[in-house]
Amino acid sequence: MVLLTAAILAASPSDPRAAAPGAGSAAGSLPAAGSAAGAGESTPADGSATVEIALRTHDGHAFSGLYASPPSSGSNALLVVPDLGQKRDHFLRLVASLRARGYRVLSMDNTGQLRQVKRGPNAMPTFTPMSTKILDVLVQDVGSGLTGLRAQPGVGRVGILGFGIGANAALLAAGDDPTVAVVAAVVPNYGCDEFDPYAAFGDMNSRPVLLAESKKKYHSDISIAFEHIMAKRKDLPLQHVALKRDSEDLTQRDLEEDYEDAVLAWLDKAFPSASH
Repeated sequence: MVLLTAAILAASPSDPRAAAPGAGSAAGSLPAAGSAAGAGESTPADGSATVEIALRTHDGHAFSGLYASPPSSGSNALLVVPDLGQKRDHFLRLVASLRARGYRVLSMDNTGQLRQVKRGPNAMPTFTPMSTKILDVLVQDVGSGLTGLRAQPGVGRVGILGFGIGANAALLAAGDDPTVAVVAAVVPNYGCDEFDPYAAFGDMNSRPVLLAESKKKYHSDISIAFEHIMAKRKDLPLQHVALKRDSEDLTQRDLEEDYEDAVLAWLDKAFPSASH
């Protein structure tokens, strides 16, 4: 399954924030909060404002995240992983809703595709072909996001909310990290190269997983695997949800309301914000 180059263009190095993530401030002139090179080094104080955190993977890819925390001494936390090419401010509405429910939240860039960008004559960007094999590097980005989130004060257990191919990367990263408490996979990419849905869900073992899909894609390779596992292991905390409306027919606001309802209702039961 080949990914659209529009995702690359949306976050190409011609954008100064993409060329040097963390160098500028977030929306609303938010203050920077330090950096995390393979590990989070910043510790912003609890407060109502979001702060920007610089992140870096072990292979040197730099990107950023927006961190928000409630005015509490400690709570469970969530890493928000958007679809390919989407930036840290894409889910500000969801971040606000989660913070209001008491979660600490880090919403990260999904700009791993910038590894495919090279500089040609006159420093013009050129793009190499890209497929869903980019999941291998996106998993590194998710791992660095988890490290940056865990470095923040008051963070208890950590879960991941992934969207689009970010959902696939979230499942793989959680499979590698058994301390991730829960994963919500919202409208994941289907037919991805080298993504085995049986293995991805199996690696979650007994941890709660939400799979939320549109009605049109409710019977993809991913959903079929999920249903088979649910049928054989009724003891596992798995939930499969069909979104009320199809994403192709929605405005961005309608889409946000639709998946927020499903995710928030599931979190209330599977992963409350209170840290124990």
